[in-house]
Amino acid sequence: MLVFRRITLVLSILMIPLCWGCDNSGSNPDSQGGIEYAGIEFLGNGNDGGDLPASLNPEMGEKVIIPGNSGGLRKDGYSFTGWNTKEDGSGTSFHEGDIFVAKNNPELLIYGSDLLLYAQWSNLSPPPATYSVTYDGNGYTGGKVPVDSTKYLYNQQGEVKGNTGGLVREHFIFIGWNTDQDGKGISYPIDDEGSIDSNNSTFTIDESDLVLYAQWKHVYCYKICYKSDYDNSVPVDYNIYYYGEQCRVKAEDDYGLVQFGIRYKFLGWRILGSSENRLYMPGDYIRVQSNVVFTAEYSAVGGRGPASGLVFFDKGVYTDGWRFLEVALTNQGSSVMWHNSHGSLNLGVSLEAGIGFGKSNTTAIINALGAENAPAANLCDALNCNGYTDWFLPSIDELRLLESFDGFTDSGCYWSSSDNSGMPYLYNSNLPLESVAYPDFMCKVRAIRRF
Repeated sequence: MLVFRRITLVLSILMIPLCWGCDNSGSNPDSQGGIEYAGIEFLGNGNDGGDLPASLNPEMGEKVIIPGNSGGLRKDGYSFTGWNTKEDGSGTSFHEGDIFVAKNNPELLIYGSDLLLYAQWSNLSPPPATYSVTYDGNGYTGGKVPVDSTKYLYNQQGEVKGNTGGLVREHFIFIGWNTDQDGKGISYPIDDEGSIDSNNSTFTIDESDLVLYAQWKHVYCYKICYKSDYDNSVPVDYNIYYYGEQCRVKAEDDYGLVQFGIRYKFLGWRILGSSENRLYMPGDYIRVQSNVVFTAEYSAVGGRGPASGLVFFDKGVYTDGWRFLEVALTNQGSSVMWHNSHGSLNLGVSLEAGIGFGKSNTTAIINALGAENAPAANLCDALNCNGYTDWFLPSIDELRLLESFDGFTDSGCYWSSSDNSGMPYLYNSNLPLESVAYPDFMCKVRAIRRF
């Protein structure tokens, strides 16, 4: 009769088929009786103290319950988590209360050895410290302080909340938060829209809880005034504004500024004494933090001239009897010849290109060719607009001034009163600056005047 010796079960509880021997008759060992399975042995796997559970020696088919840490095993800095068939926990795990059946289990039973179960341990390192962020109303008389329920870790960043609970304080206005109650710590101010300034809206947690104190500014009353450096009327604002209040910028006076026969173009309002290089337009809003004086800024260029044309040039001073150039609002012709010849002309005079020469050029052309033979020049010379008859065909440089003038939007080619070796210059933004054409070429005509 074959006798099976005890098999010690290793903690991994891997059971593989028993190796059955056979006698000469080929009988099955199970029929011989007296089969004895290996035991289950428990190992501390690095424990520093305590007692191991007693080994288990189940018979075949017997159910046994895997114990827990019944002997109080301990390992400094660790807690007991169960058993495993491998020291490193990579085998089969068993926990307190698991049931093991002693049988021919090829996955767990190893012939000729015990089933060893190794204690498993988990590191007991304490969780990292967390810190809170709280908001203090700092003398508020109404509303609610924001609540931040986040638990922050050391060196973690967070976003400062705005005045989400509508904190108020009588005779004061909310201006932000500070890490010190007296405002001498790290400041988190609000912007013109009442939100936390995006340039300084995050905090970093140190090794302590963070308290942010509401900051308040005493409410004072302010005035908004409008003035002009010219002798013209300006709007009046009779309102009283409190610190932080929004103010809507008023429109220019209905009559505007009229000087030198020009209704000046209003450019906007500039705050007197401010380093901010900004013009405020009617309808814009400002956040009042002090008394404000708006000064009007005007420009002759872009304004309406005496003949109701658009002023497109300001020389700055009066010389030779004029300072400004004004362009007619419409063309005097859309398909006009400079002269009816298909070749260069010899007028016997110099037709200059510079600014200020359009008038003398026009006179010279008509005197040399006659009005009937100088259609472009004559259309301008004969123009009567709002009682003004001193119009002329612009020089090429005067036409070029219109190129950068946003009031002149008509496209196409325009005749000038300047020439180059008997060939008149024309202006077209799509052509080179020094473009000339035969006099019988068809171009548009736009008159200007000076005053």
